[in-house]
Amino acid sequence: MKQLLILLFLLTANQSFAQKATLLITNTETQKQKLIEERKRIRITKSTGEKFQGRFWIIDENTIVLDGVEINLSEIIKIRRHPLFNTIFIKSNLIHIGSLGMFFGILGTGLSGEGGILVGGAAVLAAGIYGAIKSPNLNKGYNINRKWRFEIAISPSVEQEFSTDKNKIR
Repeated sequence: MKQLLILLFLLTANQSFAQKATLLITNTETQKQKLIEERKRIRITKSTGEKFQGRFWIIDENTIVLDGVEINLSEIIKIRRHPLFNTIFIKSNLIHIGSLGMFFGILGTGLSGEGGILVGGAAVLAAGIYGAIKSPNLNKGYNINRKWRFEIAISPSVEQEFSTDKNKIR
């Protein structure tokens, strides 16, 4: 019983001192700040033009890991949130719209006998498949050319962010 109480104490003590590392994005002109928590999905463009997307992990104050590649913050040109729900929703809808365009093109060709409608349906299908492959991201991107700066910030745990007054949350 005594060992169980010691184990319980150690587990709760560890949680009370836990800190979260986040990616802090700051506008250098307005000092507006955005936080992206670790293990969120993001899309990054490096200065070499390479693009990476996926969940990111923070290694140290200057390095993150994304898609199995270590990336230094000084190499990043643009960061954009990339939620999984948006990816799945947009890709599936673009493919469905393209398929419907092709279906109505075939249907219109069968009813009228003209091939122009079929070509229009094929164009809608091709546009839907291209849009699904390229996966448009409607979230705002933070670009260093537009006065955004990227850094790693250590924030207190969620339990410590709440004020003692229950009606007031920081």
